[in-house]
Parts: sequence; structure tokens; C-alpha cells
Amino acid sequence: MEYGIRRWSSIFKGDMGMGQVRNKDIILLLRQTLKSVDRLLMDHGSRTAYILYKMLQEEGKLEIYELADYAVFATFHDIGAYRTEELEDMLNFETKSFMPHSIYGYLFFKKWSPFTAEDKILLYHHANCEQYDKINYAFKNIASYLFLADRMDIYYITQGSSFDIYSLRKYEGTRYTKEALDLLEKADRKTNILEKLANETYQTELDQLLDYLVISNEDEEKYIHMIVNSMRFRDQRYTVDTAVCMCICEEIATKMYLTEKQKEILKYAALIHDIGMLLLPQEMINAPRKLTSDEMMTLETHVEMLEPIFRKILPGDIVDVAITHHENGAGSGYPKRIKAMDMNTSQRILQVADMVTSLSSKRTYRDAKDSKEIETILQEGVKANRLSPEVVSVLLQNYDIIMAKAKKEKEQLIGTYAALEKEYEQSSGTYL
Repeated sequence: MEYGIRRWSSIFKGDMGMGQVRNKDIILLLRQTLKSVDRLLMDHGSRTAYILYKMLQEEGKLEIYELADYAVFATFHDIGAYRTEELEDMLNFETKSFMPHSIYGYLFFKKWSPFTAEDKILLYHHANCEQYDKINYAFKNIASYLFLADRMDIYYITQGSSFDIYSLRKYEGTRYTKEALDLLEKADRKTNILEKLANETYQTELDQLLDYLVISNEDEEKYIHMIVNSMRFRDQRYTVDTAVCMCICEEIATKMYLTEKQKEILKYAALIHDIGMLLLPQEMINAPRKLTSDEMMTLETHVEMLEPIFRKILPGDIVDVAITHHENGAGSGYPKRIKAMDMNTSQRILQVADMVTSLSSKRTYRDAKDSKEIETILQEGVKANRLSPEVVSVLLQNYDIIMAKAKKEKEQLIGTYAALEKEYEQSSGTYL
């Protein structure tokens, strides 16, 4: 293989059945997280991935699982743009000011993605053909293919049905390589790419390709880091709170002797429970005051907004836990007013972990609560039958240890992000 992607490890996650997450689900979840930040940019990533997939398939050098890897890579090739660009002006940053998001995307992939050998493709995926002689990189051919696939989709979304793929040939040897153009034209003759993009059947084919993904346990954790850190593109609060909540859930689950399957369900439930917040007006969320009753009604929609989508992506028992994180045992929570008798242990743990995460964090309208205040609030919740006495007891008995671990997780997350930002600032102007 000339440039096949492989990231083997000794243990593979695999597709482990009911209650556990399939390989492709992780990618679909990352895609939905970024789509919640900006749908148009994520749709561009998906179309570009499909075009690259068809080109590589026509080339015939890769196995199906390697094609799936490259499709995943291409889907998120513009991840840096979520941080560096004004997203409503995609045409400008994709054609005129492309290096900031290329550099940031490369650094993001280098820190958090499984693509350790291929991350520099993102640096070079806007390089013109005339620049390739300066590049000494094993995957520069893939970068040239991705550049053409990216450009084709930009032409498609700006020109629509009037766009002619074969018109790109006039840029052979200046913008695009002959090899890339040949592959695109062959793929189009076989597949009719523009028709697939227009009727959106490409998405089904792309999602089916993800069935061939091979993801190790180590890769799974890296993708989870990508999901958590992608929430930062809306607000750092979501990244930090999600990581803290996941940490608290894990510690309580361990001390309550949950099974590995239950822990897996709880981990993913904690990961997704607040992704709906990314869709809400952030000026409302960050208002330096308590929300009005109408605003609270809007806020409460975050629980159910993505439920139908998550049920298509993830096992139902994960979603069942995630959407009950604002319920309480007294039946006065939302959105379904479920009572304690109808909730399982994982749901009760997430409720407490989410509450403690919020109480221990500073908000625009209040300071963080200290441990004594949090203990009082939790005990009041138990007395009112809103919170599980067992879960609260385990948390409070181990409060200092659990919150120390959560604090460490938070500090590491913030430190890693600060290091990325520093490297980004230092790297500007260094690359092509």
C-alpha cells in the first residue's frame, strides 16, 4: 500500500452489540456535534469526503476500511475553521484566507485525533499544484486529491447545476495535478457525482462506508476527546462541563460497582447530554442574570432537540439516560416529569453529576458554590425526593477525592487547549 491509513492496537473496540457503541456511531456523533455548531460547514465536509472517497475508490490502491478512514478524515478536514473563521463567509475563507483554518485544523488533529501520520494533510490541502515540489511529505498526493475535492464542492455550492466538472481541467498543472483531475473525471463518469450531491443520496453511501471502520480502544478515546473539544467552538464552558460531568459519573459508577456495560452507557450519556445546548442562542445562555420564564422554556428544549437524531445514531439505553439528566425523583423535572421509580441507577448518577458540575462552576449570573453549599443543596434534594439518596451518599462520602479528580481533568483540558492556542499563534506564517 502506498499511503493506506492504519492505526492498529492490541485491542479493538469492535461492534459490541446492544447497549454499546458501534465504530461508526462515534463518527456520526462527532459529525452531529460539529453540525450543531455550524450545519453548512459540516455539510461541506461530508460532500468533500464523498468526492474524495470516489476518487480514491477509482484509484484502486486502498482496502475498503482504508477508504472509510480517509472519508472520516475528509469529513472533518475543515475543523479548524470552526475556531478561526467567520463561518457565514465560507466562500472567503475557503478561497482567499485558508491558511489560518488549515494550520489550526492540523494542530487540532495532531493533539486529539487518531490520524497521527496524516495530520499534515490538513496543512497542505489548499496548496496549489505548483507548490508540491516544495513539499516533502508521504501523503501529499492525498492532500492534492482533497484540495480538488474541496474545490469541486465549493464550485458546486456556488454554481449549482451549471457547474461543469470538466471545466476544472483548465487549471491542470497550476492549481490541480493531472493525477487528481484524471481520478475525479473517471469517478464522475462512473458515479455521476453531481447528481449524487444534488439528490443527497451521497450521504447514505457515505454512511454505509462507515460500517467498514476499524477503531481501536485508543482511537475511541481520541474521538471522544475530539467530540468534547469540538463543543469549545461554541463555548469553552461546554467542553469543560462535559469533561467534568463525565469524570464525576465515572467515579460514582466505579464506587457503586456498576458493570462495564453500565459504565459504557453512562459515559456516552454524559458525553451527549448537553450537546443540544450548542443549538441555543448563546447570548441568552451567557446573559449575566437569571433567565426569564420564557427563556427557561427555551433552555429546557435542549434536552429533546437532538433526541430523534441520537436515537438513530446510538443505542436507545444511552439516549434514555442522557435525556433524563434534568428529571428528578419527585416528578417535577423536565422534559417528561419522570419519577424515581421509573429511573435506573445510571440516570440517577447523571442527574447528580450534572447538578454538581453546574453548582461547582462559575456562571455569568453567579459564582461557583463551595463544597458546603453543594452538600446542603444535595441533602435538600434528597429530603425532597428529587435526588437519589444512594448516589448522593456515595458522592458526599468521596467528595474530596472525586472533585479533586474532576479538577485535575478540568485543568489538564484547559492546559492542553492553551498549549494548542499558543502553538497556533506561534505557527502563523511558518507554513506554506
